[in-house]
Amino acid sequence: MAGMVTMGNHNYLGTIELDSSVKDGVENGSFVCVNFADKTAKPCTSNTQSAWFVENLNDKTDEELINKTDHDLTINAGEKLRLHKLLPDEHFQTTKAVDGDSLKEGDVVDVGTTGLITKTSGTPAQTFTIDSIETIWGEKTFCCIAN
Repeated sequence: MAGMVTMGNHNYLGTIELDSSVKDGVENGSFVCVNFADKTAKPCTSNTQSAWFVENLNDKTDEELINKTDHDLTINAGEKLRLHKLLPDEHFQTTKAVDGDSLKEGDVVDVGTTGLITKTSGTPAQTFTIDSIETIWGEKTFCCIAN
């Protein structure tokens, strides 16, 4: 599942490619920072950067997903990203968190140095509040609201 906007404006950028230097790709539900000059993106490396939420559509067939435990879609270098800039009060879900076992409902999180949500430290560019924590398709899922 990894990530999706559940309540928001559903406007997306679709012309940005994942930078060729990103060898392992990025998964839905993570955050990237966009270089608009060359139309590429990389995983965020700081919580002070402007972060865009990755929500690519899963293009796998049902047959490809049978007996797989990993529902996350990985976007590889050179592929187009479907990106959303989360605005205040928009809701999203993600399975992508740093030290997810320590997070709880009501925690304020931001985009950490890996492009995943993490407990807030310093003065981040944007924060999110964990509204609830659910188990969806067997994975711990953080339901968040953008601040």
